[in-house]
Amino acid sequence: MRSESEMSNNSTNQQNNYPQPYPPQFADDEIDLRELWHAVWSRKWSIVLITALVMSVALVYALNQKNYYKAQVVLASAQGEGKSAGLAAQFGGLASLAGINIGGGGASDTGTAIAILQSRKFGERFIQENNLKPVLFADSWDKNKQAWIAKSPSVLASIKNIVSPASNEATPGYQRESLAPNEPSLWNAYKRFKGIVSVAEDKKSGFITLSVEFIDPVLAAKWATQMVKDINAQMKEQSLTEAQRSNAYLEQQLKKTSLAEVKQSIYQMMEANIKTMMLANTSEDVVFKTIDPAVVPEEKSKPKRALIMAVAMVLGLMLGIFWALIRNVINKEPDGLKE
Repeated sequence: MRSESEMSNNSTNQQNNYPQPYPPQFADDEIDLRELWHAVWSRKWSIVLITALVMSVALVYALNQKNYYKAQVVLASAQGEGKSAGLAAQFGGLASLAGINIGGGGASDTGTAIAILQSRKFGERFIQENNLKPVLFADSWDKNKQAWIAKSPSVLASIKNIVSPASNEATPGYQRESLAPNEPSLWNAYKRFKGIVSVAEDKKSGFITLSVEFIDPVLAAKWATQMVKDINAQMKEQSLTEAQRSNAYLEQQLKKTSLAEVKQSIYQMMEANIKTMMLANTSEDVVFKTIDPAVVPEEKSKPKRALIMAVAMVLGLMLGIFWALIRNVINKEPDGLKE
């Protein structure tokens, strides 16, 4: 028979083996969903007010944004890459010795044309030839007086001039652009023009899409069409110049050599240059062929006001709930002060 003391000790040991409840200091760390819901629901009108305030600001912003329209041109390469590659394989060595590029040995004319379209030189030339400054900076141009409007500098611009004043000293070898009073520079015009023009190439199909996004849909379509004409004209002129220079060099080399095989190769290269000049003179689509021409868009591309309002509503709700939870923590009495 066990004594009562031994039985009491055994019962005490068994109780000690059972999991003990969390200490009181950690019991309040558990998340009480009912408490969170009560904190949010008790301040529901404040959350609604914050959400409405954020949506009102977003609505004012969305309504003040101008509508932009995107005109697109779908292009395809007009180059005969197979014939060019075959010619390069046959006479590539001789042409390289003569310093002549007959194609197929590097970047194609299509890749070169895309790079030119995206270049600063082409953009600035397009702006100057079409007199786009008054259109790009319409808020600074007075149509009636045909003059630029003088604007007072913003606070940020004034601070910037104080911190780092612009130097009026001309850089040696650099000629500054001649500007009318208050006229924006060509540099700033290109920065704005670059933001409305984009060129994308589909690597699988090989099609190129030229997009112009502007507040005037008619001008957007007009500029997209004109840019394709300009790049074809520029590549045509470049192709003719290179072919003529190549033939002039080949004629000189023809007079210096007496080998029949070399003469035959030179004649064939000259024939290829003549064909290039004939194709360039008989076709306007030298490098790009228009598959889908630009049309005046009827639907705006941006701003997406419905999306702006949806994001504003979600953001307003999140801010309102966050504020309600913070207020609940601040107003909650510390446990140590409870009686």
